[in-house]
Parts: sequence; structure tokens; C-alpha cells
Amino acid sequence: MSPSYARRSGESLHYYIRVGSTSRQASREELVRLTQASGAVASDLRPVLGATLDDLEPDLLAKRFESLRSIHYPELPASDRRRLLVDAEILHPETGGPTIAGLLCYGSNPQRRLAHALVSCVAYPGNQPERELVDKTEAAGRIDQQVANAVAFITRNMRQSSHIDGIERVESPRPSPETFREVVANAVAHRHYGIAGPVQLRMYTDRVEIVSPGGLPNGVTPAAMRLGVSVRRNQFLVQHLAQLGLVDAIGRGVALMFEEAAELGLPSPTIDPEDTAVRVIVPLG
Repeated sequence: MSPSYARRSGESLHYYIRVGSTSRQASREELVRLTQASGAVASDLRPVLGATLDDLEPDLLAKRFESLRSIHYPELPASDRRRLLVDAEILHPETGGPTIAGLLCYGSNPQRRLAHALVSCVAYPGNQPERELVDKTEAAGRIDQQVANAVAFITRNMRQSSHIDGIERVESPRPSPETFREVVANAVAHRHYGIAGPVQLRMYTDRVEIVSPGGLPNGVTPAAMRLGVSVRRNQFLVQHLAQLGLVDAIGRGVALMFEEAAELGLPSPTIDPEDTAVRVIVPLG
């Protein structure tokens, strides 16, 4: 999906996008996505409808500033606290409520305001989707909790494959928890929060698939990602997860995922980008 042209009608300016061989007027949601994809607006710095300062955890906010000797957050007047949180991009300057990033990093219950901001996890017994499920959960909470819960889901449903070598059973190599942590962290950090749908984690006996809402940002390609090129849609979220040690902030995570697969003799992961989603497939053997 790409903008095609704009046409003025009276006092209004209408924007059109090309879909296949035809053009049609862009919806408000499509214009928001295009604007954010261009890098003009950070997806994670948008305000959250209905959210207030009361949706944030005071202790987490205090911890955010405890390393700054010149700022004593608990002792600040309420007005100064709010100004500080606006400057830190935790509160939105116009609404005074939390930004998406502020709520996801410091919220007491982020899904109360952002129901779609989670990881939907399903494990199947075979190699294809079917009615029977081995396990199912929603990895919710703050963004770091989502990563931890999703990786825990993968770990508990990872069935170690093996083969017989002579008279001994030899366990087959599997990707490390660090690989899955990086993949999940990238999915929640770089996803498009303007699309009302969760990150989807689908686990099969031979692979793990993670589908993240939103295409790749700013024209970055899978080939470039494999070489360590990183373009951040949500700068705040990436920095937050990097500070917690949950994601590599300089683009090496995807490259290391491919390197590990080669070292273990596993098939290479695949990155399949579309206009509205990115699918990452990590083979298990």
C-alpha cells in the first residue's frame, strides 16, 4: 500500500492510495499507518485513549529516575512530576495521559487500555493448525512481562527431538531461549500499535512462527536485517527493552539468530514481510 496522489475537493484534501491496478480514497487508519511508516510520527509516542497518570505504577516511575542524582522524583510536586514525565515521553504533551510506550513500560495493567497489546500464544500437536491444542495463553502485562511470558510458553512446549546413533539416543539441537527472546522482543518492540491486533505466536512440532502487526518500517528488507541493519519504528520501546537486556539495540539480534541456526545445523529462519504484518519462522529441526 502506498500513497498515490491527493485531490482537493472544496476545503477538503482527499488522499488516494493504489491497491493493485486501482486507486481508492485512503481511510483515516491507512493514513495514520502511512504517516507512521514514513517515520514522521513514532507509533509508540501516540496517546492512549482514556488513559491517565493513575494507570501507571508510581514505584516504576520513581525507579526510572533514581539513577539521576539531580532528580528526586518522589519529592517533586505533582506539577513538576507531570512535566518531567512529559519530557521523558511517558506522558503525552497534549492529552496529559500516558503514551503507548509509557503505558507499556510503566503501566499497572496495560491491556485495560490497550487490549490488543499482547502476544497471543498457541501450541499445536503437529506441523499444521488444527482444532486440538497442546497449550494456549495470552502473554500480557508490560512489554518486558510479555517477552518473558511468551518465551516461557515456548520453553515449556518445546519437545526435544532425538535420533538413535548406534545404541545411544542423541538429542537433536534446538534454538536457544536467547534466540526466541530476541525474536519475541523484536516483535513487540517493532510492531505497529496502530493496528488493533496482537502479536501471534504459533508453535508447531517443527517450527515457531511469530506474526507481528505492521510491515517492515521505512523500507528495511529481510536481507538488510540479516546483515544487522536496524530501523526502529518504536524508539522508546526498543531502548527500554535494551536497558533491560531483552533485545539487542544495535541490530545484531537477527544476525545472531541466523548464525546460531547455521552453527547448530538447523534450517535458516525466514522473514516474510507483507504490507500489514511480518512473519518470522524459526525452524526447530
